[in-house]
Amino acid sequence: MRQTQTMDLPQSAQAGVSLTEQRVRSPCRNQSGNRPQLLFRGEPIILLDDIVSGLNVSEKTVKRYRDAGKLEVYESIEGNIKFVLQSDLDRFLEQSFISSSHPEYRTVKRKS
Repeated sequence: MRQTQTMDLPQSAQAGVSLTEQRVRSPCRNQSGNRPQLLFRGEPIILLDDIVSGLNVSEKTVKRYRDAGKLEVYESIEGNIKFVLQSDLDRFLEQSFISSSHPEYRTVKRKS
């Protein structure tokens, strides 16, 4: 039977630092070859680097979305860790993008 171990704040912080160091040494991979699923308050998070590369935008563009209130970005108090909750990213994508198969696509899509 597996025992559950509780951690105090310093232990939790050290565990977080250890995970971050492990990611730096071996980015994007765990033993199964996939990126580990990280959670915040039980909800999946997306690292800002993944959003930047996935949407092919700069971090400055994501900061503009943040400053405009379109996307909530969490940032570490120390260090340079930034992430977005999956639900916030989903909401941002729903509000900012339209499918080409949407009935109102031609009227909603703005010319760039």
